[in-house]
Amino acid sequence: MFLRKLLLGGLASFPFVRGDSSFPPSELAKIKSLQSSTSATGSDCACNILTKLFEDRLHQSGSEVYTAESTHYWNSRGTLLPRCVFIPMSADEVAQAVVTLGLCKSQFAVRGGGHMPVPGAANTDGGVLIAMSSFKEVKVAEDEQSVDAGAGLDWHELYSAIEPHGLIVVGGRLKTIGIAGLTLGGGISYLTSKYGFAMDNVLAYEVVTASGVIITASATSDLDLFWALKGGGNNFGIVTKFTFAAYKAPKVSTGLAFHTEADVDQYITALANFANHHEEIDSGAGGIFVLLVVPQKSESQPLQQGVTVMVRTVQIGEVEKPAVFENFTALPNVFSQYAVSSLAEFVEPLDSAYQAGSEIFGTHSMLVDEAAIRRMWKTFLAATEKMKHIPDFCTAFTFQPISQSAAKVAKTNGVGNTWDIDDSKPYLWWIISTHWANSSNDDEVIAWQTNIREELHAANVEAGVALDFVYMNDAADDQDPFAGLPSANLERLKKIRAQYDPDLVFTDLVGGFKLDGKSGSTAWKKDEL
Repeated sequence: MFLRKLLLGGLASFPFVRGDSSFPPSELAKIKSLQSSTSATGSDCACNILTKLFEDRLHQSGSEVYTAESTHYWNSRGTLLPRCVFIPMSADEVAQAVVTLGLCKSQFAVRGGGHMPVPGAANTDGGVLIAMSSFKEVKVAEDEQSVDAGAGLDWHELYSAIEPHGLIVVGGRLKTIGIAGLTLGGGISYLTSKYGFAMDNVLAYEVVTASGVIITASATSDLDLFWALKGGGNNFGIVTKFTFAAYKAPKVSTGLAFHTEADVDQYITALANFANHHEEIDSGAGGIFVLLVVPQKSESQPLQQGVTVMVRTVQIGEVEKPAVFENFTALPNVFSQYAVSSLAEFVEPLDSAYQAGSEIFGTHSMLVDEAAIRRMWKTFLAATEKMKHIPDFCTAFTFQPISQSAAKVAKTNGVGNTWDIDDSKPYLWWIISTHWANSSNDDEVIAWQTNIREELHAANVEAGVALDFVYMNDAADDQDPFAGLPSANLERLKKIRAQYDPDLVFTDLVGGFKLDGKSGSTAWKKDEL
């Protein structure tokens, strides 16, 4: 297998340089000297030291750079007020910052693309924001079988950079999603059924650990850490560079279609059939399948009132309407566009505006069951009627088919991943994503979203079709994606954390989903530190 060969046998040819085994003593002494010269603690201590170490990289409240970086979030709920913003230019500078933050016991956050909707996962209220905006380097290997990508890139930037080489990587499906967050959380792709998840296609991580050591974790070096980063989130360090397996695919078949509420019945049948059988037809195909509801049209709401079905598809190849999607392309539609293009061209218009309002995700997983999908949709649609009074309220019920072939990749590549998904049957991971305009409605909308999510899941449990797995990148503030992992994997993750972060810097000082169950909604708050 190509990926197994790259993971286990091909790394010697890559230009990787492993960092020193310890943080440079002279740099540590300098930071400790600066710490001893100030009575400040926490983020005040850290911002003072970082200002002296990197004056032009450190930005305080009121500056244009501070404002731009602290509001670079897709979801308004992600906009918090950091004490200062640090923009490192290299892994060495990240290492110095991490050591400083640990010594000062300052809360902090790391932001790549800024697309995570959980507050505190990529920003901080009163702590130090490390903005990875400068990590944009892309380097294609001479043999064109791998690509080095800086952690500050979004997927469109990466796809566009490798397009001239006729290459693709397994990654995100929207333009502005960051490569770091999606990959560390696992990463569903249009190409997942053929190549696995984004994490399965990482050949190496350049990562800064809590002690300031820069490590290149791979299948041949720091294997435990390499495995832990495949779905382990931000619990083990700051990844500054990813090396992805690359695949030749100058063009792909793409599709975008919109349907009406009258087509929902046929759509659900097509979805269930696709989820059950598509890998038998073509594993190099994938899509996003969305039921969008706008219960009440408003002047500022660009979407039409009612139900809209949206289908986005990609297949490796150059057939305008691939047979694998024929159950969808046969549906009546109000708009459709099928083309052969590069992956970069397809995702370019699929943008998500920054600061366009508030968003919340929530997700669960299930077996493929058409009757259950119909029941869920009926319950969900009825529940949206209660939210007509919320300005600009809209909500999407999305299904993500996960094939047996997707899970098999990690079973056969010699490394695996933290999820260890059973590859004996296909699944559906479903997500409710809800948008609204005003923060004054936050509590009501979040309560509604949580209640309908858990009502649907409880009904699936009763019907025997629910699964425990919770996909981190689509999880809500109150969910625990690690609780659904195999218990042996969770214990292994905790042992690896103890090895690389014994002082729990990335557990106690950083928000996001944690191995011990703390979520991004609580871990970042000052009263929790």
